[in-house]
Amino acid sequence: MVNLCDIAAIYLGSTEIERVYKGDVLVWPCDQIEIGTYEYTGSCFDVELAPGTYLFEAWGARGGYRTWSDPDEPGLGGHAKGSVTLTETTSVRVCVGGKGNDGGDGGFNGGGDPHGVYGGGGGGATDFRIGGTGLSDRVLVAGGGGGSTSGYGGDGGGLNGNDGEGSGGEGGTQGAGGSPNGDFGLGGSHDFSVTGNFVAGGGSGWYGGGAGKGGGGGSSYIGGVDDGETETGVRDGHGRAKIFRVYT
Repeated sequence: MVNLCDIAAIYLGSTEIERVYKGDVLVWPCDQIEIGTYEYTGSCFDVELAPGTYLFEAWGARGGYRTWSDPDEPGLGGHAKGSVTLTETTSVRVCVGGKGNDGGDGGFNGGGDPHGVYGGGGGGATDFRIGGTGLSDRVLVAGGGGGSTSGYGGDGGGLNGNDGEGSGGEGGTQGAGGSPNGDFGLGGSHDFSVTGNFVAGGGSGWYGGGAGKGGGGGSSYIGGVDDGETETGVRDGHGRAKIFRVYT
């Protein structure tokens, strides 16, 4: 597909298209064009991008509720964005996080598992990967929110995820998972010998949040992009991702 912004940049050396018609000058400014909006599907997928500059945006997923009794609120997913410049056609892997299940497993892309119906699953992170498909190939991550039981789940996002409440799990940071059991790309899961009973899963992120009465939120990551920004606790439901072609 050829768009007018590409024609302007290649042939006019400009980000504006001008055409003279009956003495009038029509100007169509080119700032950025959306390549796609990507919703949760339960699996990662690849997007092939031509050389150029792109803006990546990601929203992590929220955590889940417990189902056996009135729960507190789970943590919301975070938001992260930043730009990358590609010098050749590149396959970019996109992984959109799933919300934590209510009284069940953590959400897709790293959400931690709770103590069955007694806790909500941690929300999955949303990320972009370049140069490979592993966790270390992530260039942008939006953290997921922690699940809840008798404590509020911590919000995901920001360079550090928020701690859960009520003997809650710690939020993930830039260098370590939240205690207990948070890890690189993984929210903490229930483990009776470490976490005890009645805990929720931690949210996934660059580093995941810990399991607890309120699961910790996962951290976001902008270390692989330019002009990166993060927000904490802005996304309800499943995660989301967007890609824009940027013209400068």
